[in-house]
Formats: sequence, C-alpha cells, structure tokens
Amino acid sequence: MKLIIFDVYGTLLDVYSIRSRCEEFAPGKGELISNVWRVKQIDYTRLRSMHGKTKYKSFWELTKDSLNYALNFAEVLLSSQQMEVLMAEYSKLDAFPENLVVLNHLKSKGYNLGVLSNGNASMLDTALKASGIFPLLDCIISADELQLYKIDPKVYELIQRYNNIELDDILFVSSNFWDITGAGWCGLKTFWVNRANEQPEVLNYVPDNNGKNLTDLKVFLINKKNG
Repeated sequence: MKLIIFDVYGTLLDVYSIRSRCEEFAPGKGELISNVWRVKQIDYTRLRSMHGKTKYKSFWELTKDSLNYALNFAEVLLSSQQMEVLMAEYSKLDAFPENLVVLNHLKSKGYNLGVLSNGNASMLDTALKASGIFPLLDCIISADELQLYKIDPKVYELIQRYNNIELDDILFVSSNFWDITGAGWCGLKTFWVNRANEQPEVLNYVPDNNGKNLTDLKVFLINKKNG
C-alpha cells in the first residue's frame, strides 16, 4: 500500500459540527436542520450528476441549495446575514479529533496521502487549510473538474490519472458506504470508517476493511505491515 486517498466531508471533516450554530439560530431545530442539510446535499449531487453536465452546479452551490431546503423543511426563516454565517462556518468545518495524529503517523511511515472529494477546489482549499490537514496531503482531487459527482466511475478514475500507481497500491477511505461502494466497484481497495455504527447497504459489496475512526485505520495498517 503506497497511497491512501480519503473522502473529505464526513470522513476528515465533521459535517455535523455546524449543528450548534444551527441550534443557535433556530432553537430546538438545530439537529433537524443539520441532518436534512446533509441528506439533501448528497441527494442533489446524485440528481444533477445523473442528468449530466447541463445541470451541473458546484458543490458549494449545492450546499447553499440544500441549506435552503433544510430551512424550508424545518419551517425556519433566517436573515441573509445568518445564512452567510452558516455558509462561512460550513467552509471551515471541524476535523475529527483523531485526524491530525493519525495522518501525521501515516506520513511518517512513508504513505502518500490525498483526498478525492465532491467539493470544488476553492472550497477544499479553505476547509483543508482551516483544519490543518492541507500540509499533510500529496494530492487534492476534486470531482468538480469533470462536472460530475461521486459515485460516477470517472471520478474515481481521477485517482490514477493524478498518481502513476497501480490500483493494488491504493487504499480508499470514506465514512460514506455509498462512496466506499463506488470506489470498490471501480476496483479500489477500501476501508469504511463507520463512525455512526451504521448497517451496510444491501448493494452486494463488502468493504475490504472497516473501523470506527481513523485510529482503527492506523491499527489496521500497522497490523498489515507486521502481518
């Protein structure tokens, strides 16, 4: 294993770290808003990707659209200033607490690290720098350059386009089972970070390995090297 590619939103960055600000602006509805916001964000990537480039919008734009849907769903009306605050905080989501320790460890062991994300380049640049992850990465790959979204196979193929490396030397890491499945269907080895203790989807695909967080990924790789 030479290259480890991570998903960003939900895997390296906590998409629900925005919840407290949602609660501040809409008391009693923060959890509902943040949950629906995330669900619709993913829904919109799929809908627009299925229709092709003619209906493409950047991930940042879809994040705004899905926030508007979530607020409408929760019957919450926010000012334009409050909306700007929520979007600004989304651009700098919290990293999960174990991330930097694990990523630094992997880097010290000689692994090349990268990300493959639906996020557009400027969005990723801001988020990864704010979280402290940016300096540890060897490549940052955005689906935006294709104007498609995961789980389109062309997006996963970008990993090899950016890195002259065999599939067997790549490990793809994500907390999203649908993302893990898409990568696995494209021949990538996978590690599912099942942070929420979810049931696997019934898609006739089983991840190569799994754990609850990136610390479990670190342990898996240590055992693999020692095994």
